[in-house]
Amino acid sequence: MRNTSYWMLFLGFTSLSQMAAAGAVGQTPGMTSGTTLPTAAHRLDMFITPGADPGPASNVFWSNQLDSLGGYTGMQTTELSDAEGHGRQFLFSLWGATDARPGTPASAGVGAGSYCTVSKTATDGDKGAQCRYRYEWQVGHTYRFRVTPDEKLGKGWYKSNVTDVTPDGDGASFDIGSIYKPAFPADIPSGDIKQWVEYFDWGNPRTTCLSVARSDVRMSAEAFDAQGRPIYLPAYAMSGQNSCQDQPMAIRPTFTRIARDGSGVRMEGATSQTAEGFIRSAGGCLISSLPQGGVDQTVSIGACPTKRMVEQKGGRYFSQYFWVLAADGSIQQKSSQCLTAKTGSRAIVVSACAPGQAAQRWRVAGSTDGDGQSVRLVSGLSGLCLGREGSGLAGMSACTDKDVLWTVPGKSFQY
Repeated sequence: MRNTSYWMLFLGFTSLSQMAAAGAVGQTPGMTSGTTLPTAAHRLDMFITPGADPGPASNVFWSNQLDSLGGYTGMQTTELSDAEGHGRQFLFSLWGATDARPGTPASAGVGAGSYCTVSKTATDGDKGAQCRYRYEWQVGHTYRFRVTPDEKLGKGWYKSNVTDVTPDGDGASFDIGSIYKPAFPADIPSGDIKQWVEYFDWGNPRTTCLSVARSDVRMSAEAFDAQGRPIYLPAYAMSGQNSCQDQPMAIRPTFTRIARDGSGVRMEGATSQTAEGFIRSAGGCLISSLPQGGVDQTVSIGACPTKRMVEQKGGRYFSQYFWVLAADGSIQQKSSQCLTAKTGSRAIVVSACAPGQAAQRWRVAGSTDGDGQSVRLVSGLSGLCLGREGSGLAGMSACTDKDVLWTVPGKSFQY
């Protein structure tokens, strides 16, 4: 589901006209599932279980939307670091809200603490409020989201609590924050609920479905009556919002996969692609100088960022180190920039991706276990392999040379 109003806020746009002036939106996968709460429901629990880590700069949002309350609460994949602390971001947002209070403080020792903002002219011209919390979620852990009235603050106040309910987990729990919605005095949310996956790189008009990372998440919901007894929820309606229709027919179906998984739904995006991650050799990581003004840039090999460095600087600071092995055989970075073998030489550059270009096609030769260990990257243009030149630059080499073995991104990001 694409929530235009929210993402304009996230990307810094304040009106639809500003967004239009900024240019067309990019192309990304998207998925949503939904059901309806029975009137007897007294409590609602929503669950998100990441099945893979798309990467610290991947810009994926997994969220629960409460239509009757007019808002959503969920978690993102991008590693952030600024005055609000470092971590992956958890969000609670309500349209039409006029006040907000922070939740669990950093002094509680759970995460980076809660921060809230209120806008008089939110992204769709209405008032709104948002609370944020930085916390390092883990793949395979299940996070319960529970939106309830905040009785300490009074009628019209709602808070979103997140608790790690993974068996044998640490039980970490925090309140993202509390938000005041004066015209909504109900005790609990009701009506339709939706759970969705969004790649918010769609705000960049140069994004295509081939430049985004693979994502994998399971979502579910449970409702209870006033006595705490489970209430049956109608079967989920599911849909894939696929703006990838201009991709070749052979790979088009791979960009969204959504299916029932027990009592919940599993949603996968860019299923034939890798997570956004490092291409690493014994000599270090492949690093691009992102193109400026359409000029091709060289590619070097240097020290890989550590987990500590990414936490301190944020994932986007290291975007030049992150690559996606795309479904069409290209190797891409943000803004549809491709690893390219220079025609007539052994040089390697990063340039704008172009459909069908042999110079931008690479065959992975080696491991087929999905972990990308010790593979060769063979150019579709020359049959040579990605290696190194002098002065720390990447270049083309004979595939028998010793410097042509790489570890490439797999299905989930790893340092």
